[in-house]
Amino acid sequence: MSRLMVFLRSTIARSGYALSYLGGQRQRYRYWGWERCGTLYRFMLTPANIRHEADRLVPQTQMIREISAEELAGLREPLRHIYDQQVVRCARQHSMFDSYLRFRGVTVLGLETASERWRGYACIDPERCELHEVAALDAEDALALVGAAAARFCAARGMAMVVPPYAQPDMVQMLGQVAESPEITHGGNWQVFNWPMTLQFLLGVQLRYRALPRGSVTISGQGTTGIDRHHGRRRRRPMLLV
Repeated sequence: MSRLMVFLRSTIARSGYALSYLGGQRQRYRYWGWERCGTLYRFMLTPANIRHEADRLVPQTQMIREISAEELAGLREPLRHIYDQQVVRCARQHSMFDSYLRFRGVTVLGLETASERWRGYACIDPERCELHEVAALDAEDALALVGAAAARFCAARGMAMVVPPYAQPDMVQMLGQVAESPEITHGGNWQVFNWPMTLQFLLGVQLRYRALPRGSVTISGQGTTGIDRHHGRRRRRPMLLV
């Protein structure tokens, strides 16, 4: 483990990554500079939530269907395109993208339009009634996938959904309006390797969802970094978290 972590830290710094996120036990990674911080949302949709919010949760059920393991390999390109449109996302090897979705034997649901264009997908563990991942072109599509997974597999037991720190804020807000018991905990283990790049990234994400005042922000730590917010309009170009 020690040799692995030494290799990992040197590789991250040498490769130019600004920020690293690791799940798992906090003391294990704290020895190497990772700190427990950030937020992780866990939503619980009860059977009553699913029943009473059916119109809002499942407005497009007829377009949501299960994707088999065999079909998934052929849909790597369109589903990867949806994933790449997420404002914040983790780096994933292209050739293994469908393997990420099928991790631990989950069931994959896809949202398809009448013109056979894919707009989103969701990965659920039907036995545990846990939703592991949702990616869609907008928050309404994401919520429809959450509702379809809950209604199809977990209507009698309810469904839990853990939302990672890099999830879309608008989807988190919509889930908070329908879930019975949202919980907020620490979001994992983080280490910053490049503060100027990380702060620029965080302000860029904020700009895509909410307005920022004109002018500049100066953040002091070990040295001083100036970050300017130019112009007044939001840009929708995706950003990558690695």
